[in-house]
Amino acid sequence: MMRFLQTNLNHCRAAQDLLCQSMVEKKTDVAIISEPYARSILGNTRWSLDRSGRAALGVINDTFTVSAFEQEDVYIAAKVNGVTVYSCYASPNSPIANFRALLDKLEQSVRLKDGHIIIAGDFNARSAAWMDTTTDARGEELSHLVDTLRLDVVNTGSDPTFVGRGAGSVVDVTFASETLARRVTEWRVLEDENASDHRYIEFQLGSSLHHPDHGESNDQGWIVKDIDPDLLSTGLMLAEWTAIGDTTNMEPEAAATELERGITLACEFAFKAKPQAPQKRRPVPWWNDEIASARSECVRCRRVLTRARRRVRGEAAEEHAEFKEVRKKLNNLIRRSKEKCWADLTKLVEDDPWGKPYKIVMRKLQGPPALNRLEPNTLAGVIDRLFPQHLLMTNESHATEEVPVQCSTLGASVRGTSVEQDTGIRSRECTGTAESTEESRVKNRMWVSDNKSRGVQCTGEPATHPISC
Repeated sequence: MMRFLQTNLNHCRAAQDLLCQSMVEKKTDVAIISEPYARSILGNTRWSLDRSGRAALGVINDTFTVSAFEQEDVYIAAKVNGVTVYSCYASPNSPIANFRALLDKLEQSVRLKDGHIIIAGDFNARSAAWMDTTTDARGEELSHLVDTLRLDVVNTGSDPTFVGRGAGSVVDVTFASETLARRVTEWRVLEDENASDHRYIEFQLGSSLHHPDHGESNDQGWIVKDIDPDLLSTGLMLAEWTAIGDTTNMEPEAAATELERGITLACEFAFKAKPQAPQKRRPVPWWNDEIASARSECVRCRRVLTRARRRVRGEAAEEHAEFKEVRKKLNNLIRRSKEKCWADLTKLVEDDPWGKPYKIVMRKLQGPPALNRLEPNTLAGVIDRLFPQHLLMTNESHATEEVPVQCSTLGASVRGTSVEQDTGIRSRECTGTAESTEESRVKNRMWVSDNKSRGVQCTGEPATHPISC
């Protein structure tokens, strides 16, 4: 399962800070962000920005594979666990011609992709297709693109995603390919305070047979303290009965896969699996109970403001002023807490330079393991390129006519016409007595083959053994 969190942060630093804590609480795997506070995520290996810095994609789960990055001025895309995810942003101030150009560029990119696709972001386009109260020109253009690409609208319900002045609107939308839309569940607009006028959007993507969830396999191993020989013997017999064939007649990779399958089956039958430790994410270091209480108060004031606007159909000035005051208090608390945490961290540098500050810096520089984030096909291609397979050379492919050859490296007679015919190769000479045994002749022919491939020519009379040079 993949957990997504989507919103627009309006380039607000406090909103970016609250997002970090919200992702911990909601166990978010992938974040799709419009207008992020770019300074906070630059250089972070888990985040990627588009060229304009107005769209960001964060893969928080380090066990997910990430590849095929694509950066443009209007979107950032990456393949996450086999699903191509787009994070987009369209400014409300750009003319309709620029919006059409954005959609054209997005369409060209999507048509080149295969497999599952998710497109999400703040398009500043309103349409009844995603349960907004009105439809504008941008909404019509975006709806046409969705129909052309055969995408499904994932938005459910009519809760506004933008809650500025007025009744709000639905401008943050989520689309998915037809084959993927049925796996998207629990799409909803949250009421959590995020220091932005756009609400959080949360949804989940169920697993598939082709891309199973990480953690479903037993990565922790088995408990082998008390081994029952009878159960282990039965497990091995079961593995042998279910084998697909004799491993001696298989290719090396197939034989290794079959061996791994048999061992796993026997262990699962005979041993108990080790309990997996709960994967808890630590809250951000500046988070405390006072900030949590202030955020809850912001949520309460926002609800009061929303009800007041619906009741009086006006600005609700008093409720709006109270909400602004509470939000300002929350932002100040976050700022002071972060300043205190930074002061404590710098003090630790003086007291213990190889302690917590050093570990934090090294973890940031190192980032997640590179191999863990590569798609299986990409990883296989890298391995094949780094370790290419070569054809095995046989001794029969070299010398056909035997002639006596002398060399100081081996100290035995070597015979091979092909060695004598090579040109431009340095000669080596030595003295000695030739071996007459069959074993010596076999060794000599192997040596000739090896030296021919390295460009070494051996000439002279039969050598003696041991060598004296």
